[in-house]
Amino acid sequence: MNKHRITLLLSACVTALNLTLAAALISQAKSADLSPASAALVSAEAEAEGDGSSYLLLAVDGKVCVYQDGTLLLRTGIDVALLPAADRADLAAGIYAEDAFALAAYLEDFGA
Repeated sequence: MNKHRITLLLSACVTALNLTLAAALISQAKSADLSPASAALVSAEAEAEGDGSSYLLLAVDGKVCVYQDGTLLLRTGIDVALLPAADRADLAAGIYAEDAFALAAYLEDFGA
């Protein structure tokens, strides 16, 4: 019985984390700015990915940005120049996060 309660508590925490992340992404998207060239790149990347269910992390104007379906969801305050060279290269090419958990892990790794 105790394991069942722990599982339920863990599930509730994960759900709360997902809702918090979604709310943060939505509120940040309203205030985000994006150059036309970057918007075109993101649209092309999103179309190449196909399903639109994943998140795309890119370096735009020196910051880590999160996109979904070609739409900017979050422009973080993470300075790309402070990241290791391998992370900068990956962000320049675009990093796909399959779900909100993977997205949260990437952002945590980058220092969000």
